Amino acid sequence: MEKNNDSFLNAQKGSGVARNESFHKQEELQEEIFSLILTSPDNFDINEWIENFKSFSKNYKKLLYSKISSRIISCEDGKKIENLTNNISTVIEAIKTRDEDKNAEGAFIFVDKDCYTLFLKFYDHCNLAMVQRAVYLKTEQEFNKISSETKEAVNKSLEKATGEINNHVEESEQKITSLEKNITGQLISLITIFTSLSFVIFGGISSLSSMMSYVKKASVQRILFIGIIWMICMTNIFMLFIKLISKFSKEDVSLKGYFIYVNLCLMVLLIALLIKFLVLN
Repeated sequence: MEKNNDSFLNAQKGSGVARNESFHKQEELQEEIFSLILTSPDNFDINEWIENFKSFSKNYKKLLYSKISSRIISCEDGKKIENLTNNISTVIEAIKTRDEDKNAEGAFIFVDKDCYTLFLKFYDHCNLAMVQRAVYLKTEQEFNKISSETKEAVNKSLEKATGEINNHVEESEQKITSLEKNITGQLISLITIFTSLSFVIFGGISSLSSMMSYVKKASVQRILFIGIIWMICMTNIFMLFIKLISKFSKEDVSLKGYFIYVNLCLMVLLIALLIKFLVLN
């Protein structure tokens, strides 16, 4: 069964279900009456409308309230609701029953008691539906306002969070870039140091090898003299490299004591050797 948007009463049955002609006839007549009362008060013919309503009340003793509620609540034209209010107020002031006032005279339109009772139900339900419509519109406006405020608050929170995330990302990128540069610089420095150190070691070994080749030709005093000078140079170079490596590794290594002690010992040996060499000659 397929449903229409207006209400459950508009449900269209499948081809296998018999059509309720009486019900649909009542639905059409009520829709016609309701459409007429929505017209502008200037064009509203109260006599025609009451005659139609009297005809409706003779055949049907009840109203399809859901159709009335659906039409009023779903109406987007405020002017039609205003027309309904004016026209239905005009009708309620114009009709009377003979049983209510047998001596009533004037511009009143008299209807039977059943018709009057049905109209009061129509009047009351229209007012109820208009109140429901007003509450619905107010609730919708408040919901839209809350939704808009919530959306705005969420957008601000998202913008703030996005900004903080971007700041953290930028800071992280800067730290990573700085770390990469630092690591690269340290690697280059270490490669340079170890390259230089290898040259010093191999140069020292080469110079020592060349010096040892003259052992048989030179005197012992000269060999010791050259060896002590070689030891002073190599010792100080190694200490210098150790100091540089400690700087790059950010671990301060104090070599001042060793530097003074080793150089002092070697210088004493060198001076003693020079004194001995001068005395002997």
